[in-house]
Amino acid sequence: MEQATPSQGTVPAETGTSPARLRVLRDGGRIRLSGPAAGPVPTATVDAGDWIRVEVDPTDVRAPVSVEILDAEAAEIDLRGLLGSAAADLLDDPQALEVPFIPGPFWEALAACAFQQWSLHWNCFPLDPGLMAVDRLAAAAAAGPFGIGAQREARPAARAALDRLAPLGQDGRLVPAAAAIVADAASAAGWQTEPQSLPAAEEDDLTDVGMIVDSRLGYLRLGAPVAHTPHMGDDGHVERLVDSPDWRLTGIGMASTAEDTITAVCTGTDSDEVLIRVPVQGAEGRPEAGDYDPADAPYYHGIITDAINGDVLAFIPLMPNAARTMFEGTGPLARPLVPTDVLDIRHPGSAQAVETDLTRRRIDQVRRCAARAFSVHRLVAAAQAGGAPDEALGSLAKTASLAWKQTAQAAAELSDRLEKIPGSNPAYALSWIREARTRERTALAESPRLFDRTAAKAIRVTAMPALRGQLPAPVTLAELDLAGALAAPQALPA
Repeated sequence: MEQATPSQGTVPAETGTSPARLRVLRDGGRIRLSGPAAGPVPTATVDAGDWIRVEVDPTDVRAPVSVEILDAEAAEIDLRGLLGSAAADLLDDPQALEVPFIPGPFWEALAACAFQQWSLHWNCFPLDPGLMAVDRLAAAAAAGPFGIGAQREARPAARAALDRLAPLGQDGRLVPAAAAIVADAASAAGWQTEPQSLPAAEEDDLTDVGMIVDSRLGYLRLGAPVAHTPHMGDDGHVERLVDSPDWRLTGIGMASTAEDTITAVCTGTDSDEVLIRVPVQGAEGRPEAGDYDPADAPYYHGIITDAINGDVLAFIPLMPNAARTMFEGTGPLARPLVPTDVLDIRHPGSAQAVETDLTRRRIDQVRRCAARAFSVHRLVAAAQAGGAPDEALGSLAKTASLAWKQTAQAAAELSDRLEKIPGSNPAYALSWIREARTRERTALAESPRLFDRTAAKAIRVTAMPALRGQLPAPVTLAELDLAGALAAPQALPA
């Protein structure tokens, strides 16, 4: 079987003040620049003009993971705005094998635009769409010629959100990070509004970030996930499959985004019928969190596919159950299940194909686990900006640590699989284990609670110099809002 490998850079990340080096690979008129290698957290790719595509690692925006230049001559002006003049001049030399990355004037804003794109696909928390539009507009406005299209797309929704934010801005209650984003977006939108009042419930709303995080990641506290190994019946046939939602097929919607939550159980006497079930978002660890308005709930399809030849064995509509905690459906099964069959759910709005490469599915699982961990880890900093109490910060740090632990476990499963495939190289999976364990320890070490910091010392892992000095994408308005940190707390009366 051909080994599936993730896209990543080839140059070790730099430490200290030395600029990163981008390796130059030429193919006719096309050029690829490879920068610092990405870890398990998914990357995001954005366009920088008509001739350049840039891949960004949201955990470290000091340099790009890769830059694809379709036509160096046509892209010359854009290259100077992105890479700086020194690197652009060196690319004119066909013998140049490396160029230094000294960020051009629009790099920081373009990296912020990439993170907005990342959040749309990889943040599993319920971010406010209007505030995300404000974030996109502010970043796109600072990106100069690279952000013109994004500004146009984000402006209508951003203006409506800016109207909602007006009372907080006029009262000076926005925290500094939020105020700066709002000011940039307001300028780009040409926004002006009359003072208005929000309803008291919205104006004084303090988001319980702990409850939101627990509704999405509370299952991590329940212990190890269900094993991927299919359950075999007494007759030697597979009776039950367990698999994980592929976010390419589902998006971040009403169905669970957690690992190992889709089940398929044979119900027919001759294994010719199957029941497919997936929890409603939040009901994995807290069944009472699965409440919603059925009129707002989309339906899904449950799909079982033969991973060897790609044949679809079952395609079953899934509808909400009476308790509103599950999407489920029963339908015919083309043949008895075997251990290599893959189980998915897909939203009708998705045009993506089911992934049948079992190694790629393992890589995707690691990516999802890392995206969850990175997203909740960022909420610690967002909550801190809003003056959250130590107990809330400690709880978030603990959840982030558990999510990084799950990432390490998923990477270990990937490594075990790669070792069994002749000619494969598990080096990147081993690196991901080490990085996830390092971040697991860091999350606890940053907690304000003493017992968390003490527990961090028990996590033994070899230091990773490449992680030192990393610069993640700045906290966004939507993240501050989710963390209840959009506005400074009002002073309590004496």
